[in-house]
Amino acid sequence: MNPHRTPGEVIADGPEPLPKGPAMACAGCGAKRVTWGDGEYKASSPIASPRACVPTARVKAGWFRRCREPGEHLHERCKVCGLEWFTSFAKGS
Repeated sequence: MNPHRTPGEVIADGPEPLPKGPAMACAGCGAKRVTWGDGEYKASSPIASPRACVPTARVKAGWFRRCREPGEHLHERCKVCGLEWFTSFAKGS
């Protein structure tokens, strides 16, 4: 358990809503995500394939947010600058 958090603590999502779906460019350095023609992400893409969150995962994106439900967020990471961020999980899109 993180000594700076208490069990059951609710962490606010912050002042702005998360963008929907996977990002196509890094929010930090602007590196573009590379995909095949069918939308599948290439392994060599500067932005790795996003992964759906698990309830215990946290990512720092200017403030801390806690993932409350499995799949609630898509966790993103840029291989170029190392920035980690997340977007809102968009089912069916």
